Amino acid sequence: MKYKEYKPNWNIKRDNDDTYRTMFRWGNPDYADEPTEEFYSFVKEKLSLSDEDFMIPASEGENVIDVEIPVKMSKTHIKEFEDIVGKINVATDTLSRVKACYSKGVLDNMRLRGEILENLPDAVISPSSEEQLLMIVKYCYKNNIPIYVMGGGTNITRSNENLRGGIKIDLKRNLNKIISFSAIDQTVTVMAGITGPQLEEILNNANEYFTNVNGRYTIGHIPESFEFSTVGGWVASRSIGQNSMRYGGIDDILLSSRYITPKGIMETDVCTRDSCLPAIDEIMLGSEGKLGILVSCTLKVRKYTYETKKAFSYVFKNWESAVTCARELVQREICSPSFLRVCDKGSTEIISKMSKLISKGILGLRIRGENEENKCLLIGYTEGDKSFAQYNRRAIGRLCTRFGGVSATSYLNRKWDKTRFNDAYIRDILQDYSIVVDKFVCPVKWSELQEVYSIAVDYFNEIGVLNMFYLQDISTYGAQLVISYARKYNDIKEYKDFHNDTLDMLIMAGVKCPHSYSIGRTTDRTIYNLDEVYTLIMKTIKKQLDSKNILNP
Repeated sequence: MKYKEYKPNWNIKRDNDDTYRTMFRWGNPDYADEPTEEFYSFVKEKLSLSDEDFMIPASEGENVIDVEIPVKMSKTHIKEFEDIVGKINVATDTLSRVKACYSKGVLDNMRLRGEILENLPDAVISPSSEEQLLMIVKYCYKNNIPIYVMGGGTNITRSNENLRGGIKIDLKRNLNKIISFSAIDQTVTVMAGITGPQLEEILNNANEYFTNVNGRYTIGHIPESFEFSTVGGWVASRSIGQNSMRYGGIDDILLSSRYITPKGIMETDVCTRDSCLPAIDEIMLGSEGKLGILVSCTLKVRKYTYETKKAFSYVFKNWESAVTCARELVQREICSPSFLRVCDKGSTEIISKMSKLISKGILGLRIRGENEENKCLLIGYTEGDKSFAQYNRRAIGRLCTRFGGVSATSYLNRKWDKTRFNDAYIRDILQDYSIVVDKFVCPVKWSELQEVYSIAVDYFNEIGVLNMFYLQDISTYGAQLVISYARKYNDIKEYKDFHNDTLDMLIMAGVKCPHSYSIGRTTDRTIYNLDEVYTLIMKTIKKQLDSKNILNP
C-alpha cells in the first residue's frame, strides 16, 4: 500500500509457527492488512502522536518460544489419558500447551509480547468421540483433576487459561462433524468442535453433502469471530451474531444440547414449545463449561437467501436522528432487516478513513444547514424471498428519508461485507507500537441510551482517547451499544487501570451488565450484582453436577 509521506514499517509478514507472535496474532497466518495512510494520519492526530512514535516498534513477539515448562501431572495420569484417546491425541510439549492456553484478547497479546507464560495446562487432550470424553471426565472427577475446554480459541477474556493446572480438552481437532441433517424439520445436529465456516460450507451446498436434499441452507449466525470460532463456543458464551435481527442469537437458534457432566450425560429434547418443565438449555447457555461440557447440539437452519440480499446505507445529520430512525424502524414493524448498524460521528469518520470513502465522494454528501462533522451512518441489508427483501428495502428507504437520511451508495455495504472480519489484523499491527484497540459492549434500553452515550463520549473525549460508538443487535426495547477505542499504553497495569475505570464509568452511567468483552479474568474482577436467590440456585446446580469443582474451576 503506497503512502505519499512517511510510512511505518508495518509488520505484515507471515509469522513463524513457533513464535510468541503466532500465539496472539489474529486469524489467518497467511493474511495481513495494514492501515491506509488516511487512517494512519487520523490516529496520529487523535492520539497526539507523530511519525517518531512509529519508527521503532515495541516488542513484536517475534522471538521463538524456546523455554520448557515442566509438566506437573504424574506420568500415571498422562498414561491413562493416552490409553483413552491414543498417544497422538495427548500433547504435553510446551508449545502445544501455550497454544491451548492463550487466546486473542488484549491481555493475552500484552503478556505474550512480554514473553510471560503462565497458567498452562499439563496436557492438551483431543477426544475423538463422546465415549472418550465421558471416560476423561469420569477419570478426572475421580482423581480431582481440573478440566478446561477450548474450541476455536478466539475468546478475549482470558477464559482459556488453566488457572488451577489440570488438562485442556480440545474439541475442535476431532469432534468437528455434522451428525445429522433434516430438510423436513430444518434442523442440523453437530459436534461442538465444528467451526462456523465448516458448517456454513456444508449447509450452503447441502445438495452435495446429503441425499434427497435439493435446497441450500444456513444457520445465519455470524459473530465477529465467525471465521475461527466453533459452535460449542457460540453456545458456551451465549453468542450474538451480526445478523441477529433476522436469525436471532444462538439462544434463539439452539434447539437441544448434549452435555457431559461428572454425573453422566445430560441431554435436552428438541421440542417446539415445552410447557412442562424449566428449560435446562437456558441454564446451560453461557455457562462457559462450568456446568458441563457441550459435546453436540441441534440447531435450527433457514433457507439460504443471501443471493437476494438488498443493501442500504444512509447518511444522517446527527446521531440523534439516526438512532430515532433505527428505533422507529424496529418498533413500527413495517420492515425486517437482517443486519442493521448505526454509527456515530466518530465511527463514521473512522470508517471513511479506513476505506478511503471520503476520496470516493461517498460520505461527501452535504446535508443542508448541518455541521459536516456530525454526520452519522446507518447501514444494513435485508434478505429472504426476493419480493420480501425488495419490500423491506423500499420500506427502509421511505422511513430513512422521512427522518432526514440521504441515501449513499451500495459501495459502502460491499466494502463492509468484504472487510467485516479484518479489524483484528489492524489491531495487532497497531499494538506493535503500544497502541491498544479494544471495545466494550453494553446492552442498553432505548430510554437509557442517550444518557449512557453522552456520558461515555464525554469521558473518552476528556481523557483524549480515540473512540467510535455504534449500535448493533437492535430490537424493539433496546440495542447493544458498542464502544471501540484506541489508546497508547506503556504497560499492562496502565491498561488494566484504564479498563477498570471505564467499567466504573459505564456502571455509574446506568449500564447494568457490560458484555463479556469487558469482564471475567480480563481485569480480575467481578461486576455482577446477583441477588441471593439467583446465586443460591446456580451454586446448587453446580454442586449437584460437579461437587468437586473440576469443570472450569
